[in-house]
Amino acid sequence: MTDMWPGEIVARIAKEEGATHLFGILGGHIEWIIDNAYMQGLDVVQVRHEQAAVFAADAFARINRRPGVCFATAGPGMLNMATGVHLSYLCRTPLVCLFGGSRESEAYRGSMQEAYAEKVLGSITKWTHRITDPRTTAHFVRKAFKDAMTPPYGPVALEFPVDLFNFEPTSMSKQVSYVDKPWASVTQSLSVADQVSVERAAKLIAEAKRPMIIGGDGLYWSRSSDALQRLVAHTPIPFNLRRMARGLMPENHDLGVVSPARPNVIKNADLVVLVGLNVGYLEGFGAWRTDARFIQINETMDD
Repeated sequence: MTDMWPGEIVARIAKEEGATHLFGILGGHIEWIIDNAYMQGLDVVQVRHEQAAVFAADAFARINRRPGVCFATAGPGMLNMATGVHLSYLCRTPLVCLFGGSRESEAYRGSMQEAYAEKVLGSITKWTHRITDPRTTAHFVRKAFKDAMTPPYGPVALEFPVDLFNFEPTSMSKQVSYVDKPWASVTQSLSVADQVSVERAAKLIAEAKRPMIIGGDGLYWSRSSDALQRLVAHTPIPFNLRRMARGLMPENHDLGVVSPARPNVIKNADLVVLVGLNVGYLEGFGAWRTDARFIQINETMDD
C-alpha cells in the first residue's frame, strides 16, 4: 500500500466511518489533519469559539444519529472544549473529538501549549487517548467511531502530538489493526432480549391495573418511535418521555403524562416500564416512593 501522511490517514478513516462534517477552530497543532479533511471532501465548519464546535457536533450527532466530529488545537483549544464535552458525556451524545497535542519530545518541559487531554478529559469521556505511536493511528481513529456509537453512547477523544504526526509519511501496510472495511459499512444489528424475559415482561404488562411507561434517550437512538406508538395504541398505558425521547409522541397526547405529574403517577402505579432510560441523578437514582414493580428495558446493562 502507498505511503500516506498521518493527517491523510486520520481524514481518510473518518470519511470511511461516515463523517461528513468537522466542527472546530484551526490551529498549528491540528492543521495537518484539517488540511487533509478538506482534501478528502469533508465539510469543515469553523466557529468562533471551540466550545461552540462541541455544541455543533453534539447537535449534528443528535439529528443524524451518528457521531459528531469536533476538533481543536493543543492546550487552550482543547481546554475550551471541556465544558461542552462534559455536557455531551452527561447527555450520552456520540462524539469523536480530535485534538492537536504538544510535542512528545518536549513532554513536561514547558512545551508550546502543553496540556494533556487524557488528564483533563479522562473522567468526562468514554475514553481519551494520546497517540504516541503513529502506526496505531488508523486503529484508534476507527475504534473511536465504533466506541462512540456503542451503548451507552458518549464522547471519545484522541490527541495527536504534533512532532510525531506532522513530518513524514507512513505506510498504510504498517498501520496496526488497519482494515479496509470500515465499521460504518457493517450493518448494526439491534440487541434482542431473550424470549423468556420478553414473555415475562409482556405478562406483567397485561396483568397490571395501573401501568406506566417512562421513556428516555434510548428510545430515540434506537429509532423506536414507531414501536412506542404501536404499543400505546394497542395498550392504552400512560407515558412520560424524558430528554431525547421527548417529541417521539405528541406532547398533547391523551395518554401523555406531563413532567410535574410524573411523581404522583409513579406513586400510584402498580407497574412502571422504563424504556431506554438512564436512571441517574435526574431520576433520584430510582428512589421513587412507590410500591410498583419495575421493568427496565435498555440497550446495555450499564444503564
